[in-house]
Amino acid sequence: MSAHRCCLRGNLLLKEHITHEAIAHAVAPLLEANGFEFTRELAHSAIEIQEDPPRLNLSIEFWGKAWYVDTELVHTAERLNQLVADHGCLELVDHDTADTESMIVPRFLGTTLLARNRARVQYAIDQASPWLEGALDAKALHSIRDYIASLEPLAEPLSRKSGVHDDAG
Repeated sequence: MSAHRCCLRGNLLLKEHITHEAIAHAVAPLLEANGFEFTRELAHSAIEIQEDPPRLNLSIEFWGKAWYVDTELVHTAERLNQLVADHGCLELVDHDTADTESMIVPRFLGTTLLARNRARVQYAIDQASPWLEGALDAKALHSIRDYIASLEPLAEPLSRKSGVHDDAG
């Protein structure tokens, strides 16, 4: 599989008191694999850290393959799991894929399956909302968002027979 022009992006709400050093450690696998430096990526706004509330914005362009091939992506996500406040989501954008349906692949973050499933539900709401805005009035859309958000995500994996599984982060 040849390398593609990719971008790892995310807007993550962090736990309180997360240091710049902890963030640098979390993104180190991806940065080191691509010859990038944390301070340079900060200076070029590929990594942005906000203090109040603590938030990490990522938009790191690199040459890569996929979540299932690039171990540095997996290791970066695993480290970010420990920093997010409850849950979050990263997106791997493959600019060179011919299949636009597969261009963006999410990775749900959190230290537990429940947290990652909360991220999955929020992502689904966020993805569906633009499609529903033109078809439903604001009150109906708000009701749907509230109803879906009120559902408790799974805290334990479904059996493999169901065809649904957790990607462990």
